[in-house]
Amino acid sequence: MRTRMLIGVLMGTCLLLGSHNSFATEFGKTHKDAGVECVSCHGQDKKAVIPNQNCLTCHESYDALAEQTKDMHLNPHWSPHFLNLECTSCHQGHKTLDNFCQKCHGPIKRH
Repeated sequence: MRTRMLIGVLMGTCLLLGSHNSFATEFGKTHKDAGVECVSCHGQDKKAVIPNQNCLTCHESYDALAEQTKDMHLNPHWSPHFLNLECTSCHQGHKTLDNFCQKCHGPIKRH
């Protein structure tokens, strides 16, 4: 029992420490696997910042996104502080996830 608990703690720590990088990779991979081409988000300039309207072309609306993440103890897609926060404030498909809300609120996780 004690060994299982220790393994669980170690695995959780590794996931927390490594989750940002794996999420960044998975985020880009998920889009690629769905057949989304770079130009679909970036336009002709692959280095261009992606505007929210490009994200919402597929992801519908802030309300739809908030519904998908309603099981999180703080819903990162519904903010009482910011209206329509830029998607790239957190999601940078080719970089480590930088959850904007965690800067003040600490780790945000699912229930």
